[in-house]
This record gives sequence, C-alpha cells and structure tokens, in this order.
Amino acid sequence: MDKTISPAQLRSRIESGEGITLLDLRKQADFDADPVLIPGAVKLDPSKVAEWEDMVLGKTNTVIYCARGGSISQSIQQHFEQKGIRVPYLEGGFDAWKNLG
Repeated sequence: MDKTISPAQLRSRIESGEGITLLDLRKQADFDADPVLIPGAVKLDPSKVAEWEDMVLGKTNTVIYCARGGSISQSIQQHFEQKGIRVPYLEGGFDAWKNLG
C-alpha cells in the first residue's frame, strides 16, 4: 500500500461505494476556516490519537487527511506505522480535495 492517495483516487474509491474509514485530522483553526468534511469523513483531534486510534486498528481501508497533507497527516501515519498499520494520507490534504472540484 502506498503512503499517499491522490484526490482523484480517493474520489473514485468513495464513488465506487468502497467502505472507507475517512478521518479528517485538520487542526481546529483550519477546520473552523472551512468546516466542510469530505463525504463520509469523521472529524478527529490529531493531538488525541491515543483516544481514537481503536477506530483504525484492525481496519484495512482507512484514509487520513489534514489541511495540506503535511506534518499532521505524516505524523499520524508514522504513529500507525509504528504499530504495524499502514494508513495512507491524502496528497495535498483537504486543499487538494477542494481543488479537484
């Protein structure tokens, strides 16, 4: 599995009806500036990963995203890799998703 997924690939997977666990990990200020979720996403606080990591454990179709696909997504991805779980993050984050249309 790749470390990233493109916005077009994610849209295709969502439209196909594939059961994806989609986690919005934007900082609260970024979310407040644009409080829209990608369809099916759940908003979670990235600083509290220990409280919600069970949502990901044992699942194979989880995708994470933050505002721009930078340090937040990458640090959460590394957190799960240390547990032996591969979780791709959205290339370019929510900004890239919006630009896709």
